Amino acid sequence: KVMAYRQKIYEEAYGTGVAKGYKGERLADHIAQYTLDPPTSGVEAAEAHGQYITLQTKMDGAGQQLSSVRHKVPFLRYFVPFFNTPYNSFRYAFQDRTPLGLAFGESSKIIKRGMQPNASKSDIAASNLAIARMTMGTSMMIMVGQMVSNGEITGAGPADPKLRATLRRQGWQPYSIKVGDTYYSYAGGEPVTSLI
Repeated sequence: KVMAYRQKIYEEAYGTGVAKGYKGERLADHIAQYTLDPPTSGVEAAEAHGQYITLQTKMDGAGQQLSSVRHKVPFLRYFVPFFNTPYNSFRYAFQDRTPLGLAFGESSKIIKRGMQPNASKSDIAASNLAIARMTMGTSMMIMVGQMVSNGEITGAGPADPKLRATLRRQGWQPYSIKVGDTYYSYAGGEPVTSLI
């Protein structure tokens, strides 16, 4: 969360400096001053970004409705004890990074707001970022799909423990990327690996 926070502070520092027309030493001075004493708006943006990257953002309306069902049905809480992080992981991977976001979630609203004739620079920047996330996420999904079909990326493997054990004896490894003859695990690399 701290790394994401710092990333956003530097992004805001650079963006505000460029927006003011600063270049060279003047831009470097602005970035240094901004990062040492960021304005309230920068701190708020950085905190929100930190929560987004660590899947801790507050749930939207759909998430709140699903969560309320979990609380209304007593035994369901035992089967689904954690809801916020998995829900945000779904949003991160599917709503924000695939065309599904055009139909559900905030991405569609952000893109439309940035396309308006009277859109502010920040609205346009947010719209461009949403489009870039969808484009890159969809491209990655296509690439990963191709790699899965070629056996270069693995998932959980067969449900049958005997089949899975046979694959392991042959050198196969679950939740991994195969480079040459070696498997490298991608397990635990959330939220990026949720795209895989």
